[in-house]
Amino acid sequence: MLDMCQWDRECAHLPFAAWANSIGYGFDISELRPSDFDGMNILARHLYLEVSEDASFDSPDWGVCLALLFDRMAECGHLETLRLSASDFNIGHDGIDSNHVLQALITLINANSKLKYLDLGNMRILFQWCDDARDIFRAMESHPGLRTFIFDTIGPNAHDSGDDDSFHKEHCDDVYDSLGQLLTRNRFITVYDDNGRCSNGGSIDKVYLRNDFFNGSEKLVTDSTPGRPLLVATSLVGSASRNFHVFAWLLSHHLDVLCELFHGSGPEDIVPAPQETVLPTSMPPVE
Repeated sequence: MLDMCQWDRECAHLPFAAWANSIGYGFDISELRPSDFDGMNILARHLYLEVSEDASFDSPDWGVCLALLFDRMAECGHLETLRLSASDFNIGHDGIDSNHVLQALITLINANSKLKYLDLGNMRILFQWCDDARDIFRAMESHPGLRTFIFDTIGPNAHDSGDDDSFHKEHCDDVYDSLGQLLTRNRFITVYDDNGRCSNGGSIDKVYLRNDFFNGSEKLVTDSTPGRPLLVATSLVGSASRNFHVFAWLLSHHLDVLCELFHGSGPEDIVPAPQETVLPTSMPPVE
């Protein structure tokens, strides 16, 4: 990976267009000007960026330049990994509207269909997280490539909530609702925060469990696992028999195996005795 720290003002934009597969760059967004992004061609497929801001009197709105950078990333269309973090940012500028940054980020996500890994770190401090998390999650619902999304915490920014516990709970409940919708509509993505897999410990855990089963079942087909008939049959008499979604996924993913079960060997020839039945970890039971 080509790893760089802050360049001088005249050259601060050049590392983004470096001829490299992976680029790590720590930069001050206030050192950039909107004209720096004209014609910028981002070649890297993996970007690891640390953004800071130390705005001087004549520096442009940080949001303008950050949105323009996201626009260039959207135009490149081939990103596979994007990791962002913020440091030394002056938050809460009068007159600063982060909505154009949010829209540029959403465009970036939608335009890079090969994006597999997105880590926003603590970048949420730059947004109105209480309102914007829902839109960010919605942008990922139909994304064909995204598998991992990371941010620091699901709670609101300190300057948004203060010491209001009821505000914090209400916000978290709203974000968890949006997260649950994302995970239900995109079964391939896993969302992480600083505590690991992001969850409310209840309904979200159940969605993850269903998704784990779905992905494990599909993986059996793509990997051509030799023991697939046994695993499918075991699941049919176990967790699948108690859950409509699981049963439907087995029908969808393993119709060939089910046909063999019905027209070939009897279940007693394939399924181990109940006391010996252990459901594989790739296809966990779902209640």
